[in-house]
Amino acid sequence: MMKTWERMIDRLETWMMFVGFLTAIAEIPQIIKLAKRKTSADISLLAWFVIYFGQCSWLSYGLVKGSISLVACNALNILFSVVVMVLCVVYSEEYKKKRLKKM
Repeated sequence: MMKTWERMIDRLETWMMFVGFLTAIAEIPQIIKLAKRKTSADISLLAWFVIYFGQCSWLSYGLVKGSISLVACNALNILFSVVVMVLCVVYSEEYKKKRLKKM
């Protein structure tokens, strides 16, 4: 009985790693869009910060639980979220105006 339970947990861990990876790569189109358009006018930085906070919380939980899938996938999610937030700032109108004033 215990071995069956352990196999189910292993399969669930593998499945969650796959789902977490899909969640992480779902952020790539936003990064591409930001890089191509060079504007973040239609992106909510606050929303991405809230997403980032949630991902950091899940990463912390994964570290406490020792869950490889939670740690790996949320670390990747955090990386992509940071890229989105940095691009949001760099391509914001306020940042562009400040850069132009310095030139």
